[in-house]
Amino acid sequence: MTTPPGSGFWRCGRCGTPNPAANYVRNCVACGADRGLVAQRVVEDPPQEARSRSDSSRSPREPRRRSAQRGRLGFGLAAAVAWLLAVLVVLVATRGLASVPWPTGLLLLMPRAIWLLPALPIGVAAIARRSRLTASVTVLGSLIVLGPLMGFNIPWGGLLPAGEGGPSVVRVLSLNRGGVAIDAARLIKYIERYRIDVLCFQEFGDDPLLDEYLSKGWNREKDGYIATRHEIVSEIPPPPEQNADQERYTMSLRRLELKRADGLRFQVASVHMPTLSRGLSGGLGVGFRPSRFQAHLDWWSKEFGRLVESLSEHQDHPLIVAGDLNMPADHPLLRELRSTEVFRFAFEERAWGYGYTKPPDFGWARIDHVLSSREWEVRRCWIGPSFGSDHRSIVAEFELPPVNP
Repeated sequence: MTTPPGSGFWRCGRCGTPNPAANYVRNCVACGADRGLVAQRVVEDPPQEARSRSDSSRSPREPRRRSAQRGRLGFGLAAAVAWLLAVLVVLVATRGLASVPWPTGLLLLMPRAIWLLPALPIGVAAIARRSRLTASVTVLGSLIVLGPLMGFNIPWGGLLPAGEGGPSVVRVLSLNRGGVAIDAARLIKYIERYRIDVLCFQEFGDDPLLDEYLSKGWNREKDGYIATRHEIVSEIPPPPEQNADQERYTMSLRRLELKRADGLRFQVASVHMPTLSRGLSGGLGVGFRPSRFQAHLDWWSKEFGRLVESLSEHQDHPLIVAGDLNMPADHPLLRELRSTEVFRFAFEERAWGYGYTKPPDFGWARIDHVLSSREWEVRRCWIGPSFGSDHRSIVAEFELPPVNP
């Protein structure tokens, strides 16, 4: 039958469900039957029993659908919160006490970016389900990973760029050459382009081209670890070697006293701390022993203490320290050294970003550092190329006012 426009209902002849009489309702809302075939009559209000029958026909599915939706939202939020808590635990663990247990040592050395992986599926699910709370938790966790956990540096004390430097500026480049021949021609061009005054090397091999370049206009430490354009006043004897075994070897410290053209004397040290990679043999699979890795962590801490003690000796002049410390900047002992305000950390004071130096491509750790005593002003610091090494170089620019005549 034809139903006039207006208020009222038409009853479905198939299931008896009352439907609104509006012309746009062309099918029964309960069973989907065509209105033109099954409509029986128009009624002003649906009978109570029909409403009850319609509600009862939909109730088994609708509550289950809503319950399932709430369950999915709850699971997504729970996953986001669990991931956020895990990120916070890792952040706290890497900023623990000076005595580093082996699980914390693994967290310090592993790529921190892997903690971002759970954010992708959780974030996509949050957007698909329009869950603002889950999305907010995911964004918060991602910012913590990208920021403090991965070591993103903001030089709060040096946000303004340094002005033009004068003759009192000293530029230092540190590079672990990896014991292999590097791209010496490229390194020489880089040295000339940025007017590097001091070179600090660790683990170097034979490079005839570089040796020839450094033989003209440069002064070198007797073993070749330091090269400088300044006059060498004296070589400070290195500390005695201490080797526990073939894997836990001694730290290396070479130090020179230099004199600038204006007469100012200062010291430069090239340092190399023992690597922890040998304690990780086998990764977390066959061959990895927590006790062995813990022994390497303890040995590194012991040698680091010996390094700091050695640097405090014979320090009669302003000091610059550069080299491979084989540990990221958030290691508890490095943070403790920064808190003493004995040294300035060049990258932390003047550089933006992560500054990863190892591996050279797609790096995840900044284990090469440049430090100075408090007399120096850190003007600039940046991460340079690797020149074929398995480390990237680090460059820092310092300034100290000239000596009064």
